[in-house]
Amino acid sequence: MGLRRRPRRRRRRYVLLLLILIAASLLVYLKWPKSPEVSRERTPETEVVRPPGHDPGKIMALLPLSGPLKDEGLAARRGMELAFKDAGIEVSLYYVDWERENILSYVSERSFGVFFVQLPFSEILKIVERRPDAVIIAPTSSHEGLKELSQVFSFVATDGEEGKYVASLVKGTSDDVSSFVIVLEPDGYGSVLYSAFEKAWDSGKAPCRVVKWKGGQDEPCDEIKSVIAGKPRVIWLSGSPQWINQVYSRIMSLGYSGFFLVPSYFDQHMARRVPPGYLNRFIFVRPCVGDPEYHPWNSFFERFKRKFLRAPEWIDSLFYDAATVYASYVKSLRLRKTGPSVTVADFRAFLGRQEYFEGVSGIMRFSQEGRVSGSFHLALFKGGMFVPATNSICESSGLKGCSRESANTSGKDK
Repeated sequence: MGLRRRPRRRRRRYVLLLLILIAASLLVYLKWPKSPEVSRERTPETEVVRPPGHDPGKIMALLPLSGPLKDEGLAARRGMELAFKDAGIEVSLYYVDWERENILSYVSERSFGVFFVQLPFSEILKIVERRPDAVIIAPTSSHEGLKELSQVFSFVATDGEEGKYVASLVKGTSDDVSSFVIVLEPDGYGSVLYSAFEKAWDSGKAPCRVVKWKGGQDEPCDEIKSVIAGKPRVIWLSGSPQWINQVYSRIMSLGYSGFFLVPSYFDQHMARRVPPGYLNRFIFVRPCVGDPEYHPWNSFFERFKRKFLRAPEWIDSLFYDAATVYASYVKSLRLRKTGPSVTVADFRAFLGRQEYFEGVSGIMRFSQEGRVSGSFHLALFKGGMFVPATNSICESSGLKGCSRESANTSGKDK
């Protein structure tokens, strides 16, 4: 029995010693000064410093890649891809089909801050509202409302500037303006063009004759018939492409044999629908024209045909120019010590520092605010593409001094 009691006493001593050590440790912990609690959030001193803005190499392209406007979206895609390849920079292009997708859900993705778009102005407004911090490049958009949107960058002049151009063209012809008549679609696009035309018109000159016609099922009124009887040289169809398609043939059926001056919104796709017998009476106002004598266009035309086995269209060329300018901006960012980062203000300042840009679609000039102030040109549609109006056509129509050559020279030298 004595041998068994001895180990029991030892175990009691060990337990007592262990309790004393635990009590001592607890006392030290309670009395020892506590270190400050470490926050999971970074303090300003430990925050990694990054330049504000967006990754310039991540681009989302919002384009109509299906449906009736599919050709426009594919043209935009071709122009962008060739431009970035020619510029020698690598970017990540993410395409979203505007016809099939809810684009606002994609726009909300904060990892993208640069958007190339081929969209109606109403859709652009939705993007601006959702992402006021984003750089939105809309190369072909000409809506007057763009002047109020600082983060949207177009590469063509506005509809209002087009109306002013037509006014200057008509005022420069002669003192007699009776040979120039305006047939106006009362609402929408036509009113915007005409309003700018009217403001730019010299109050000392006799006003041009203006006839409003809704088109559609409406029969030509007596005033339209009276206009045709006066045998004007040029009728400016100030209205939407759909409206123009409704009225031009009906005017010609009344015996009209002069020219139609057609707004820039009437593009290649619309021009292809005009029968050849009527097409030779159309003179197009264009923000850019494929010109074999213009070297940048000529070089681009050959490269484009080799890659895509087809001739470029004006959307191809405008998206090419816009992407080329953006690529130059990205290259300038990569030289900065802070690292590349895109902001609306910085991109606009970059454009404002450019004296002019000799693009494949023509010479573009930028204001100090970074807005394009490109000139317009008159063109014909031949061989499936726009070409400069010849001097003989300009003289026959009475619209003198409208050749592309003079416009390009004056645009560069100003």
